[in-house]
Amino acid sequence: MIFLRAVILICLLTFNNNHLFDFKLFQWRSFALILFIWLIAELVNKRKTTKKEILMLLGISGFYRFFLLYLNPNFHYDSFYSPPDSGIYESLAKSLFTCFEYAMVCGEVPYFKRPPFYSTVLSVFTLGGSIGATLLIIVQILLTISIFYMMWLQLEEIISSRVNIFPIIFVCIAPVAWTFSRLVLSDVWGVWFVTLAWFLSSRKQIEQYRESPIWVALLLFSLLLQIHYFAGVFLFYIKTYFFSSKDNKRRKFIINILLITLTIFLWGSRSTNYYGTWDFNPYVGCYLEKNIMEATEAKIQNKSIYEIRNSGATYALLNDESIPNQSREPYVCKLFIKILPDYIEKNLSVVLSHFSEFIFGITHDINTCQYEEVNCESGYWLWLNMISSNYIALLGAIFILLKKDLFYLSDMLVYISLLAFVTILVGVDVPRMRILFEPYFYFLFGYSIQSLFIKSSKIKKLSQFLDS
Repeated sequence: MIFLRAVILICLLTFNNNHLFDFKLFQWRSFALILFIWLIAELVNKRKTTKKEILMLLGISGFYRFFLLYLNPNFHYDSFYSPPDSGIYESLAKSLFTCFEYAMVCGEVPYFKRPPFYSTVLSVFTLGGSIGATLLIIVQILLTISIFYMMWLQLEEIISSRVNIFPIIFVCIAPVAWTFSRLVLSDVWGVWFVTLAWFLSSRKQIEQYRESPIWVALLLFSLLLQIHYFAGVFLFYIKTYFFSSKDNKRRKFIINILLITLTIFLWGSRSTNYYGTWDFNPYVGCYLEKNIMEATEAKIQNKSIYEIRNSGATYALLNDESIPNQSREPYVCKLFIKILPDYIEKNLSVVLSHFSEFIFGITHDINTCQYEEVNCESGYWLWLNMISSNYIALLGAIFILLKKDLFYLSDMLVYISLLAFVTILVGVDVPRMRILFEPYFYFLFGYSIQSLFIKSSKIKKLSQFLDS
């Protein structure tokens, strides 16, 4: 069975990357037939899948895709760098390694737009750009493997069952998270932090790790990565406080919160020396302009975001002709914060429409072919993953609501809160934002399969009892 799984998975992944081979045999019907055979084989198989077998499937999924890069004629080592964000991280990493300054270029004004965690990681793994990012990409593939392995362990914690392999099968086929593991972007690290926090706050792990220094490390690292990843880690940390039974939990909790507060204060103090006022991120107003106002104006004027950006439509709302289009000066960003509440109130219906489109995109498996140089996967998985992440996952959410277990309801509440936070704060770049929620989507998928399997087993036993 182990060999059969490996062969089938490689066939399916090859199908997803058929643009590299152009096999006429690989049509969507062939893909569906192979997948159907695999699912039936797992149903017939009475032996429970081991941890090593799960890790093997996830390993094949990550590293076979990595191997396929070298069959892509358009691939080169710079393909790991996705503009524009990767280029920014690369410059920051070089400065950190060369002169130990967090700036785009040594000797220039310090960089404030992004915290330094990922740039530091990139600097370490590439020696400040002296070597390629291959080692970092391998580490990110390993992180992606561990993300979905922790998801599987969560399902095993509820009930150890052979059907827990089903979400893993769909995880291995789905390309989105694996695509971002092959890019010099911070997303995989952020998702790993949040998923690890979710795992450590699980019923089986919570008492063992509640006072572990892992929590303060997760809080600090996620804070210095991106604010929405910190929000996820922090919410799961709050969960450990409410569900822990230890008496001295308050003292440790307060100490960790004070450490986080001190980190926020120290990082924000950098702004005082250059802009005269304390600010954790002086550019947050410009982020909101990009993520909310540009998207809203694009819908109002029926234009693309890039057309709105080039025309300076959002900057015209500042009513100050002296401000150049796309200026990123902190005082300009603060002006956007001032006008944003009135802007949202005036265009509330359009803003809500933009938010709803973003949430709709999050719940669908979006094609990631904008990253074509690290392989564009396409095919029948689009429909399969829409089913898995929408209808079957929704059924899993219903089962959790019906179970009325506060522990699992709290996990759902954390992810719903995180979705609301990301929708409002980000609201763009759906594929990158989706991978934050993929572990929980597939958990709900697996929980749904578990519940259906248990119910069918009970019905079967009842039928056998009545027949006897």
